[in-house]
Amino acid sequence: MGDDLTACIARFSRGTIGTFVSGYASDGVERGVYGTRGRFVLSNWDQKLDINLDTPFEGDIIRYTTPRKDLTIEYKPPAYDDASNPCNGQRCFIESIRNQTPTDIHRFGRS
Repeated sequence: MGDDLTACIARFSRGTIGTFVSGYASDGVERGVYGTRGRFVLSNWDQKLDINLDTPFEGDIIRYTTPRKDLTIEYKPPAYDDASNPCNGQRCFIESIRNQTPTDIHRFGRS
């Protein structure tokens, strides 16, 4: 069981303010991060990503080159049991425990 709606407001060490929301009762489950520098919203059962940031960003999965313009990416995420996928959250978590190292979350986003 989970919450139907979860929200959090956070102030990061560099002063950025962010809002995290998660709505399991919404159509297709929606999770988002909204902040003073942009937004990132995952919806449609993790098959749609909407991004709008104030600066370009390039990571292992996302390439965003048009600051302050909406970008929608639709994709089919890998299956939860796809252990060969380096972006599999369960795999990253288990490898961190096994190797006694922090999870490498910066590999997929801003550091």
